[in-house]
Amino acid sequence: MKFLFSDYNLNIDLVENRITSICIENPTTFSDIIFEIFSQCQGRDGRIILSEKEKSFDLSKVAHISLNPFSLDTGTRLIKSRLLSELKDVSGESYEKFVDLESHIFEYIENVVSLLPYPINYKSSLDASDVFKLCDTEIDISGDSLCERLCNYTKILSSLCGIRVLFLVDIHKYLSDEEFDALIETAFYNKIDLIEIDSIERRYSYPANYYVIDADNCLITY
Repeated sequence: MKFLFSDYNLNIDLVENRITSICIENPTTFSDIIFEIFSQCQGRDGRIILSEKEKSFDLSKVAHISLNPFSLDTGTRLIKSRLLSELKDVSGESYEKFVDLESHIFEYIENVVSLLPYPINYKSSLDASDVFKLCDTEIDISGDSLCERLCNYTKILSSLCGIRVLFLVDIHKYLSDEEFDALIETAFYNKIDLIEIDSIERRYSYPANYYVIDADNCLITY
């Protein structure tokens, strides 16, 4: 996969099991690049191109940016819709139980509605996803540490959402080197390309491609 942001001469081949490190020394440039990635991950049009074999991808479909590791959102539209879809698929194995539940629900509604002196309309049938929505079913990424929660979240992004590129911003403020290595292992095992963006140049124990945009917006690669 290729990451292209021509405004800053970034033309990056994302290599499997290899970190992409982007150090941005200019604060204005740092803000512009982060905002552009965030905006396109939210589904807006933008200047970044993510492609593979001449095919361009919508960032909101295949990429995710982590700005605040303490606020990992498992309630995004993408995660919730994919979760409900998978729950609905497997619920077919318990169809008879669902039919029985549906019958009891409507019996309860009819009893309650009959207590009111005016006519009331309501749905005459339920979908399995309606029940899961009613119970506010959501992904649980709890863990004993921030690193564990990040690793759990990364697994969900890959297996449930089909995310292939994960942008990490200033992640070294929150993780030790050992914890970051654990996150790298999780991402690589789940076939996710990591792009680590920082304002300070870093070195990694894993293979990495380094890109530095200096204070004058000159690009240095090695």
